[in-house]
Amino acid sequence: MGDMHVRVGNRKDDKYLVVFHFPVSPGNNSAGAPWQDILASTNPTTQLTEGTEAWEITTAEKLEVEAGTLVEWPVPIDLEPGRDTAAKVTRALQHHYPRERTKMQQEMGRRYRWYGMTESEA
Repeated sequence: MGDMHVRVGNRKDDKYLVVFHFPVSPGNNSAGAPWQDILASTNPTTQLTEGTEAWEITTAEKLEVEAGTLVEWPVPIDLEPGRDTAAKVTRALQHHYPRERTKMQQEMGRRYRWYGMTESEA
């Protein structure tokens, strides 16, 4: 499992920005390009501040994002209703994690399915 970083809340709809970190799946896209190489070629950067505090990204995580081995996936999530303890918020985040991982994989698969494909006329 990756990390989940809760960011700021929003008064308009009581949603918090949660930044999920998902490890990149092994394998290649339909054009035969490795997923890690594809993501690294997009020059990914983190939305989080680098540091050692609980709300910051570690240097190691930041390097993984930049190398394309860790995907940063920001999602607005309603964490408030009935969740008045850290344990309840943790359960809510753990509930969202597999769903968001599936969404991320589907989006990356759609967006980068043929990334890197080249052909030449004979």
